Amino acid sequence: MKKEAKKKVGKESREKEVEEAIIVDEKEANKAITIDEKDALKKQNKQTKWIFIVMALTLISVFLIPYIIGKSREFNYAGLEFKKILFDQLPLYHARIPLASITGEAVSNYNLYLRNDPRELEYIPIEGDIKLLKNVVLTFNPEMVCKNEIIASTSVVGFIRGASSANLIPGTLNKSEVTNKLAYADCNSTSQTSIIFDLGNKTEIIQESENCYKIYVANCEVVESAERFIIGMAAHAKGYVDDERF
Repeated sequence: MKKEAKKKVGKESREKEVEEAIIVDEKEANKAITIDEKDALKKQNKQTKWIFIVMALTLISVFLIPYIIGKSREFNYAGLEFKKILFDQLPLYHARIPLASITGEAVSNYNLYLRNDPRELEYIPIEGDIKLLKNVVLTFNPEMVCKNEIIASTSVVGFIRGASSANLIPGTLNKSEVTNKLAYADCNSTSQTSIIFDLGNKTEIIQESENCYKIYVANCEVVESAERFIIGMAAHAKGYVDDERF
């Protein structure tokens, strides 16, 4: 009897040890599963974070960058709002100049187009106060031979006729060539404004007398000097006479 009781106790003890071992294994297994789940969750959160970052960067590149680039092409200069545009692959600087009626009411706009950034033309000095009388005589020194002379002439003519009320007359530096359609560019005249493009060692704009402006051109910078003169006319008309940039 004692032997059977002893065997029974031993058996129960081993079964209890087995059960305890199983419980421990289950706890360890559950613990391992929990660690794996946490690692997987951390990894998933990290991936989600990067997905949001990529999405945010994509949205910025789609909307914000073009906006910034567009704004960088716009600037205010001489009281005018300029915008850099492309015209058939040709970069131009465009500004609208409000035109007023006799009563001062805005009626339309003059569209100004420049080939050069007006801010980059400040190396061309302007000496004097640019004002136009009712009659304006424009001429070029016949000894000036530059391939872009027509572009320069067209720009100045277009601005004076389109943005001012002046009467533009073709001019000459030779009195013997004067006709009813060709006026003498006289720097001593009190009844007309004379604008003369002339050769020079330095590109600059100088007011030779009260109603005479000479645009000296060096190295065939005829377009640059013409556009600088246009900016000078616009700036002085808006009251920027004392601004050192003009």
